[in-house]
Amino acid sequence: MELPEETWDTSCAQWMDPHWEVLIDLYTEGEGASDLVLTGNMIETDENPKFTVGLIYVP
Repeated sequence: MELPEETWDTSCAQWMDPHWEVLIDLYTEGEGASDLVLTGNMIETDENPKFTVGLIYVP
């Protein structure tokens, strides 16, 4: 499912030179907000940003 706008109220990103570390709260279609989070890195390049998925887990 597409993440709702309220996802960004509780998710976060931190600059860890040379990339962004992200922590995104995940949702399910049936129950909405879940206990799961997605971690990853966002690298900014001249061409396109590149996102690398880290872990999906319950913190």
